[in-house]
Amino acid sequence: MNFKDLGISEPLVQVLKKSGITTPTPIQEECIPLIKDYKDVIAQAQTGTGKTLAFLLPLFENISPDICATQALIITPTRELALQITEEANQLEPSKVCLLCTGSQGEPLAALSRIASGSHKQIKLNTHDVVIFSSSPIPGNSSSVSKTINKLYLKGVKVYTNGNNNDIHSSGHANQEELKLMIRLFKPEYFAPYHGEYRMLKTHADVAIDCDIPKSNTFILSNGEILNINKDGIKKQGHVQAADVYVDGSRIGDVSNVVVKDRILMANNGILAIIINIDTKNKVLLNNPLVTTRGYILVNESLDLIKEIEAFCKKIIINKLKEKTVNFSEIKNELINSLMPLLADKTGRVPIILPIIMDVKDYKKNN
Repeated sequence: MNFKDLGISEPLVQVLKKSGITTPTPIQEECIPLIKDYKDVIAQAQTGTGKTLAFLLPLFENISPDICATQALIITPTRELALQITEEANQLEPSKVCLLCTGSQGEPLAALSRIASGSHKQIKLNTHDVVIFSSSPIPGNSSSVSKTINKLYLKGVKVYTNGNNNDIHSSGHANQEELKLMIRLFKPEYFAPYHGEYRMLKTHADVAIDCDIPKSNTFILSNGEILNINKDGIKKQGHVQAADVYVDGSRIGDVSNVVVKDRILMANNGILAIIINIDTKNKVLLNNPLVTTRGYILVNESLDLIKEIEAFCKKIIINKLKEKTVNFSEIKNELINSLMPLLADKTGRVPIILPIIMDVKDYKKNN
């Protein structure tokens, strides 16, 4: 079977041949007859003769020749033909041009985001344009979608989004009745939904139970849970590591949680270093502790606090040096534990406290 047998018009057949597409796939053979109302309009748009629709694509140079599964849209096979269609659209009245583009989730490099920011090379907005979001923000994308919408409003266009007053959501997912149809067609003995948030998995499992799958045969899994399948049946059994994998330079996966937490703490609260010179043999603090900070407070604007910290540290160190044995670890821990409440009280933040102790041996002999 060829495209002509499926009723595709000659201009579109020639376009497909130029792209190396000569024989329809099985799914195309099934889908093309279902959309006969569309194919002539598509053919006109592809040959640049259509006066009612123009299909513009966001990144012509990066598109490989292809044809979508439903045959409702044909991806333009050449940059030259795409530019020809663009020129055709420019000659039409604005009310007769409809652009279908990506970017409903606020993706920064998608066509709609670049149109909204004014960086798209072929498409510019005017105040008479209307933008319709036939989608709802995916959880986590609301901020980026809102930024795109705000940019569109700044361009003076009218924007319609899905909501209580505008039911224009065109979902890419099956609804409950379609899910029930799939379950009843396949008649599974066991059911384990695996895509989506927990509430979605729970709802999908409830749909399966409504289709007479026993509740004991449905499984809602969390990341890393193992579903063991053998001849005796299916059951949950154990876990595997499925947490985030951190990449740190050339190291992959061996970054500990302690390191990550320290970096977060430094990013949020900064670091305070205390440099101490001690003659451990004679148990003498050789000079006042030197306090410096990065990302915590400005030293020049907080001299009184710095002096207070230095005096506080000096007192602690002198008391520790009076003990029978001098242990650097104990001195560091005492400094950290004592400074934390003081800093929290003075600034409302506790940085990473890093005592640096240098042992200067035989200081009296050298001086």
